[in-house]
Amino acid sequence: MLRGTANDVREILAARDSVKGEIVLVIAPSQDEAVLIDDDEVESAITAALTDNAASKAATIVAKKFDLKKEDIYARILKRKGEA
Repeated sequence: MLRGTANDVREILAARDSVKGEIVLVIAPSQDEAVLIDDDEVESAITAALTDNAASKAATIVAKKFDLKKEDIYARILKRKGEA
């Protein structure tokens, strides 16, 4: 198993005479690039989207805005309706 940045892994593999077997490459954003989304901000966006849109459309709008799964936002909306 090799771990490291893309450049680290490239250098390790380049130093080998040959590479055999299967390769699985997993790429994740660096910790510096990770964006934390404020839950209150998402909830406010849901409230705003629901004022002029049906639940499904509101979920789509909010999911796109925050790059989240529509299903997760829709579940929040349904939970709200259940609590009302």
